[in-house]
Amino acid sequence: MFCTSLYPNPVLSPTTSIYRLRLFPCLPTADLPSPTRDLIAEHGKRATNHRALLEALKEVNQMIQRAARLRVGGPKARVVTQCRAAIKNNNMAALFKIIRDGDGPV
Repeated sequence: MFCTSLYPNPVLSPTTSIYRLRLFPCLPTADLPSPTRDLIAEHGKRATNHRALLEALKEVNQMIQRAARLRVGGPKARVVTQCRAAIKNNNMAALFKIIRDGDGPV
C-alpha cells in the first residue's frame, strides 16, 4: 500500500506506534478500525512500561556495582551475589543491609 498525501512526514512521538507508521503511514489513528486502534494503544502502554522497567533495572544494577566497588576480592563478589539473591527473594531490607554493611543473610 503506497500513500502519497495527507501525512507526508510523520512525526514520531512517545504515543505514535511505529507499526501504525509502517502499515498505515497516511491514515490518521481516528480512521483505523477500533480493534486495531485498541491494539496500538495497548502496545504503546506495554512499550512505555518496558522502557520504565529497563530504566529501573539499570539504576538497581548501578547501585549494586557501586556497592561492590567499595570492596575488593571476595567481599566484592559476595556483595554482588547477595544483592542479586535479595532482589530475587524480594527482600529489600536485606538488600539495603548488604549495600550498607557489606554482609547480609547467607
